[in-house]
Amino acid sequence: MDKLTILLNDEHISDIRIASHDCVYVKHDGERENVPALFTSKEEYLQFIKDVIKQNHVVVNESNILWKFTDTESFPNFTLQYVLGMPLVNTKNEPYLFIRKLPKEKRE
Repeated sequence: MDKLTILLNDEHISDIRIASHDCVYVKHDGERENVPALFTSKEEYLQFIKDVIKQNHVVVNESNILWKFTDTESFPNFTLQYVLGMPLVNTKNEPYLFIRKLPKEKRE
């Protein structure tokens, strides 16, 4: 998660979409923005995906092309909802990772 820590800690960012190692978007105050590539290579991005899977105890197999899972423990103020898509459903031929940040407490 180190690569995403700055984005995850930014309270103005609600969504992070990683289409490939060099294609990352965030939703910042309701507006979609492209951000500089977070990963230097496809291999680094694939290792990141493996780390996320392992950290969240997700079993990935060939029978599914999409996985949805939640992380309620990594951050005290919000929950992370993940959608992980395999390269088969991504035009970039790399896994697709979508992360939505949900506040644990409702804002007033």
